Amino acid sequence: MKLVLTFTSPQKFGAVEAERLDVEAAELVLLDASGEAVLRVPAEVIQSVNPGAAARTERLRDHAPNHGRPWTDAERATLRELVSAGASMVEICERLGRSSNGIRSEMRRLGLTG
Repeated sequence: MKLVLTFTSPQKFGAVEAERLDVEAAELVLLDASGEAVLRVPAEVIQSVNPGAAARTERLRDHAPNHGRPWTDAERATLRELVSAGASMVEICERLGRSSNGIRSEMRRLGLTG
């Protein structure tokens, strides 16, 4: 099984620094803090490896700092003002720190789309 590991920042492994590793593996081995193997899984039975929702949220917050956070009344007021002023989606996203999908969803909730 080929695994591609992508790191959030460059990692050092001895003299090698990498942002990504491509690995051919026959099994996935999980180690405890002392280095003892606590689980061995044959690679052919693994369908996918998912870092989970928390990791996805943190990754999305790199571009949209308010992703996943509840909307405030002040943000809703700013959204209404920006839409009324004809601001572009890019400008609205930057001002509110949210993704275009998040903006569109809130616009629908507020009845700001046709």
